[in-house]
Amino acid sequence: MVGKLSHSRLMCRHPPLQCLVLKAFTAGTVPSFADVVMNFASNEISEDNIVDQLKYAGFRIVFCGDDTWFRLFPKRFENGSEGTVSFFVNDYTEVDNNVTLCMERKLKEERIEDWDVMILHYLGLDHIGHSLGGDHERLDVKLKEMDSVIKKLHSEMSELVGTDFWMVVLGDHGMTEAGGHGGSSTRETSVPLVFIDGMQERANWFTDSVSNPSEPMGSAEQIDLVPTIASLMDTAVPVNSIGVNLLPYILYDSRHQSDLRVILSMVQNARRFISLKAPNNEALMWCVERSTGVLRRYCLDGRVLRGEKEIVVKMCMKALRLAQENFLASHTLLNLPLIISTMLISFMMTVCSLILVVRKHYPSPISVFLSIFGWRDRHRAHAKDGLPRMFGENISSIFAAVLFALQVAMFFASSLVEEEHDLQYFFFSSCLIIIFATKVRRALRRRRLLRKFVIRESISDDEIEDRRSTFS
Repeated sequence: MVGKLSHSRLMCRHPPLQCLVLKAFTAGTVPSFADVVMNFASNEISEDNIVDQLKYAGFRIVFCGDDTWFRLFPKRFENGSEGTVSFFVNDYTEVDNNVTLCMERKLKEERIEDWDVMILHYLGLDHIGHSLGGDHERLDVKLKEMDSVIKKLHSEMSELVGTDFWMVVLGDHGMTEAGGHGGSSTRETSVPLVFIDGMQERANWFTDSVSNPSEPMGSAEQIDLVPTIASLMDTAVPVNSIGVNLLPYILYDSRHQSDLRVILSMVQNARRFISLKAPNNEALMWCVERSTGVLRRYCLDGRVLRGEKEIVVKMCMKALRLAQENFLASHTLLNLPLIISTMLISFMMTVCSLILVVRKHYPSPISVFLSIFGWRDRHRAHAKDGLPRMFGENISSIFAAVLFALQVAMFFASSLVEEEHDLQYFFFSSCLIIIFATKVRRALRRRRLLRKFVIRESISDDEIEDRRSTFS
């Protein structure tokens, strides 16, 4: 593959769930579950984001992949964009083939002029993790398939538009050995990030202390992607973004214009952090003043001093990272006493609700407990209305209580919270089935009792006739 690339490791500072990750990638902020709750009504990200900024700048965006993007960003993509359903986790072949076919259609020579930005969201790797596990051999096959897709996309773009393009390859989240995600382990929150420059001849103008194209740029945050793409596309950065621009690490053109873009991006980054009231304002102000001085000297003398530029870049990146760490710390600061108190109150309310349900339907709650553990014979006096009634006529009530307990328990797993609506559908349909089965069982029981009564009545009539004939 011709061209230069820079690679890094992205760190996720929030639960690695799909909706939250997409908001971090596009808005440059650290989301929480409250963001998902606030978006349940419309499912649309209303906060300023890079997708809207690209649209405002006149870029035409096409999309192929997970249809979640269409719910989060409605009417942002051009006609011909195609979404794939992410619900069927056992499908990790057809779902990716559809994305690749969509990409190939967009890369045709007669269609290349219809778009400026292409977003591809493949689902196969995630589905393999959920269905087969995080260490299954199918992962290697799927990764090789993704390598071939990237290679094909790069070669097609090189033939169609030359070298004037960028490719950004990244993962939205990792996975555990079991294939799940949503926790805070390194495997779940650490994903790769690769910038591929279409320019065939690039030179490393920075020293190794600042950037080296053959070495990884170290760890970055997922939110850093937003200001970086904004700089590459010459668009405005979303107003609430707290990402640090990665341009100094990925732009190493030998021309002075690239140096000016790097310094200008740091000035804009520092000013944005100052407006957000970063605690290290003095260091950020120093960055703005020194960077502005470098730009002023270039305008007057037509050149940039190499040594001064490297110092400014290094010190500014250090100040920006410190400001970002402070922002992230304030976003993730938790009030543990309040959280524990809330959990205790919720647990007590759940227990009280279960007790009320049991006391309403079962005269002796202790009899139910004893019956479950096989002590019915010893405590027959207490359990006479326990287990039979529990699993008899009131099976729908006890099933509803069990589902209620399961609903409470699922909030302790973030992956289940993400799919809460699907679980609600399952619980509701299960309740309907149980109620229907209970009604049918009661109807059949009444019918059997009626038949016994009719048979018994007919037998009694025959006995009376026999006795009459005997006496006569």
